[in-house]
Amino acid sequence: MQAEINLPQTRAASAPSLPQATAPPGNAGSEIISMIVTLFIAIGLGILATVTAKQFVPSSPRVLWLAIAVGGLGGLAHEVAQSRGTILFVERREDGIYLGAIAGVMLGAVAGLLAVKGLLINQTNAPGATELIYEAFIAGLALKGITEAAGGQAVPSGTTNTKKT
Repeated sequence: MQAEINLPQTRAASAPSLPQATAPPGNAGSEIISMIVTLFIAIGLGILATVTAKQFVPSSPRVLWLAIAVGGLGGLAHEVAQSRGTILFVERREDGIYLGAIAGVMLGAVAGLLAVKGLLINQTNAPGATELIYEAFIAGLALKGITEAAGGQAVPSGTTNTKKT
């Protein structure tokens, strides 16, 4: 003989819902504008990075501009890989928060600065431009990705299993 235990069923509190920014059909015009602006930002950061890399001296303050430009390119690269540059500003969608190109550049620039700081302070041998570029780019790419991953939400699969056993 088995005794059946009935425990009270509680429902988890749901998170407060925020308005969802879903792209309506026919929103292609704003996506194209966003792609064009993203391209211009990338070109500007690329020019800044090229100019500061050609004038590279580890003790110069221009190294910081190199870190800002390349870190910003890293954050922008993540945005282009994620949404093809179609999101310019922060948007909330069904599967989470998308930071967009502008926030990606800002996060990437900060990450680039923080990444090269350790290479420039208390240096035993001066880092080269390639090392700084690599560190700043990867830091910008990673911080943008981690930040958006933290704001992500699981998307319902569309099929629910309501069968009780």
